Amino acid sequence: MKKENVKLFVICSDNRLLKKVLFSLRTKDFSIAGTTSVKKIRQALRAKIDVLIMDIHLSNPKAVEIAKAVRKANQDIVLVALVPQVISLPASSPFNVAIKFPIVPSVLQDRLRRALVQTRQDTRVLEAEIEIRHNRLQQNASHYDVLKVDSNASQDQITAAYDQISLMLHPDKLHHISSKETKAFALEIYVRACDAYSSLKNSSFRRSYDLALQKGMSHKEASSAQSQTFRPKTLDDLSTHSVAKRSLRKAQRALASRQFDMVLLHVKFALEMDPENELLREKWEDLKTKYS
Repeated sequence: MKKENVKLFVICSDNRLLKKVLFSLRTKDFSIAGTTSVKKIRQALRAKIDVLIMDIHLSNPKAVEIAKAVRKANQDIVLVALVPQVISLPASSPFNVAIKFPIVPSVLQDRLRRALVQTRQDTRVLEAEIEIRHNRLQQNASHYDVLKVDSNASQDQITAAYDQISLMLHPDKLHHISSKETKAFALEIYVRACDAYSSLKNSSFRRSYDLALQKGMSHKEASSAQSQTFRPKTLDDLSTHSVAKRSLRKAQRALASRQFDMVLLHVKFALEMDPENELLREKWEDLKTKYS
């Protein structure tokens, strides 16, 4: 392991315990910092650390809740609980490892290394999954293919599939992946998943999309047919993509206040988020001709 690749952060309720932990982990393999304040957790998250070590003694009852919040923000972090006695972690625990302290430094370091190896193996599995999903996108995948659900899936199943992709591939959760190409692939999948979910959660849009697919149309043709069956009343009706829709709402407000340069800016951004939307592209060309 290289020092710059393994960042540790320690939070202990007791300053003496903190010093002992820091001393136990003094090795060229780790870059380590620590604090006695749980308020400094934001500092740890900003630093994008690999390992967070927490004292969950009774004097710090909120540690588990904090750990759950950290786990939600960064699934790939290794969470280590320092405990006053030997315990077995329940399945619902956010912690990877529970270690009774004091402990022999070499044992603590070995436990951390094993946890890190497992996390990095999980990262390689994720990279392989991203590549598989990206290859599927290149084959004109439908909204259902992107979300990996059946065409007759219920709305709950579609939502669950989207939540899984969002949890796995949201840009804020990929800092541990070093490959820029893999990150770009993940972003492309995430944008398509957002578009698929936004489209399929609208029952009328979904019916027209399904009908087009049943007629043998490709995804692009079906999306175009889906748009043609819809006549927007305002700019934000032009897209079902969540990010594009927010931008179009801003464009609508700018249009009402006659800020035409801002209209063009917001509509252009919406089109970047929803590039396959032919209706939005036509509106963009029309606005550009009118207000440029």
